[in-house]
Amino acid sequence: MAHILLVDDEQNVLSALQRELGREHDVEAFTSPRKALQRAREAEFDLVVTDYRMPEMDGVSFLEIFAQSQPDAMRLILSGQADMDALIKAINISHPYRFLSKPWSKFDLETEIKQSLNYRETMLENRRLARAYQERYGPIPPAQARKIYRILLAADEVNDAALIKRELTSSASMEEGHGAGFYGMHGCFPHGGADFQSEVDCLTTQQQVLEQLENGVYDLVIVDSLMLDKGGPGFLDELRKRSPGSAHILISGTLDMDILANAINRIQVDDFVRRPWKTCELKAVVLRALRYRDLHLENCRLADLFRQHQNLTGQPG
Repeated sequence: MAHILLVDDEQNVLSALQRELGREHDVEAFTSPRKALQRAREAEFDLVVTDYRMPEMDGVSFLEIFAQSQPDAMRLILSGQADMDALIKAINISHPYRFLSKPWSKFDLETEIKQSLNYRETMLENRRLARAYQERYGPIPPAQARKIYRILLAADEVNDAALIKRELTSSASMEEGHGAGFYGMHGCFPHGGADFQSEVDCLTTQQQVLEQLENGVYDLVIVDSLMLDKGGPGFLDELRKRSPGSAHILISGTLDMDILANAINRIQVDDFVRRPWKTCELKAVVLRALRYRDLHLENCRLADLFRQHQNLTGQPG
């Protein structure tokens, strides 16, 4: 059960969030950002959800102050009015992990909360393993450097595929208008920022996708839900079998719940991109998925290093 802080000047919004999150989590809610900050100085929270527009203090300013005392809490901004300038300001100043739109769906809210908490758990485990290794064995051997991420895009809409590839491979597109903060959300950028590079292979049929996965390893697989709809469970099973170490992102317009459930159960979808998407939203989702995968792989590497030392010394970890 996570300890969650909710901040919104509208009581009806807080009540709705409390009803939906209070069944599984310990939730505290405040209509006053200043009172919420006072509470944050008294208790530790795993996650905070704040409205963007509030009369006493906007959500960006609130998160900026909140993060000073609780840097490890996941930060989410809730807004029905956040325009692009506000989005960029929030990213560059308060580094939120996610944005939630008003009105939200129950599925979207639960998914965002779950993924945020999973990321936090992985991040803290990474820190724990690194500290334990350094205390026992000294400096951690550096991981093999990698500058280019391999991304497989499975989409039968050629125009969509071309647009996504252009947005993810253009360095100007990746940096324009966002500043360094975009790449530093919770330290989420895999290699620190502007040096992000990717190779994107675009395939338009299920057979091409499966053959390509048989011949190569990808860091990220982005799949259009239309292709999943045509492929059915068999395609999903093969996709998982041939890309076990990849992160997976699903692109969809209106999410069909049967397709969604199959995707989650069979390939463990890490995130979703809804049509029509904003460029910054697509990039943020891709960066989060890659960062989460990198953290998981680093945790596995640290665990392997522990086992190697145990085998050499005969001592328990």
